[in-house]
Amino acid sequence: MGPRRKMAAKSRPHSKLWDVQSSPSPAERWLAIDLEINQLSQKWATLETQMARNFGWFGLSATERHALPQAALLFAIEGQLDRLSDERERQLESLAQLGATDLNEAANKLAVALRILDDEEGLAYNLVADAVNAIAKRCCPNCGTPYLANTANGN
Repeated sequence: MGPRRKMAAKSRPHSKLWDVQSSPSPAERWLAIDLEINQLSQKWATLETQMARNFGWFGLSATERHALPQAALLFAIEGQLDRLSDERERQLESLAQLGATDLNEAANKLAVALRILDDEEGLAYNLVADAVNAIAKRCCPNCGTPYLANTANGN
């Protein structure tokens, strides 16, 4: 499993960051792509495990792997993961250049940072996780909408 899939496969569940009626922000788009990568990575890992058990996948040459009809889905997912990983990186570069103009945007950017730091844990992860958790408990005083609606356990 490549580094892109390794990071995604180990990652924690996502928080829901936007209302389905609103247009997603750059941070929300990044998180949606990251979630899709995570889900595809898990499917890819399951398929690879099945291929290893049933066909000795790791002992096969590239030609032998491509000759297996059952491997077509695995290769299709791999291509999709590569495209999504490239898009996620472009979104991150764009997001890093944008300034947060309100608390919602700042919360979403912190949620992205938390996902990026997920594998590292340690002090930086703990600082960002604490900030995200604090913001997730707050609502806008004007409209009552949560700044960061948490729909998953763990973050």
